[in-house]
Amino acid sequence: MIDDLRTRLQDLAQCRDNASWAIDGRFYTDTGHCARERATLLRQGWHCRGRTDEVPQNGDLFTMQLPGQPLIATRHDGQLRALSNICRHRGMPVAKGRANTERFVCRYYA
Repeated sequence: MIDDLRTRLQDLAQCRDNASWAIDGRFYTDTGHCARERATLLRQGWHCRGRTDEVPQNGDLFTMQLPGQPLIATRHDGQLRALSNICRHRGMPVAKGRANTERFVCRYYA
């Protein structure tokens, strides 16, 4: 699969500037290719997942997903924080959507 992608990208690099093209659809849907991207490309560097104005007040939060990582973005003591959105005891989500809270409580244990 990687060799096919490499060959296709080399072919596309030879296209005229005004030629239209696209990578084959299977590169967008293949689970093996997705797993490789998660393990390599998507694990490197920063990913913009929101803006500071989405959590303006202490206790504001929103949930998000990075590949394989459910997260909570929140503001605490004026600082932005990103936390795991999984309870360590039973693996339950701690928060959902957007909210404002003083503390995080697992719904399983309350």
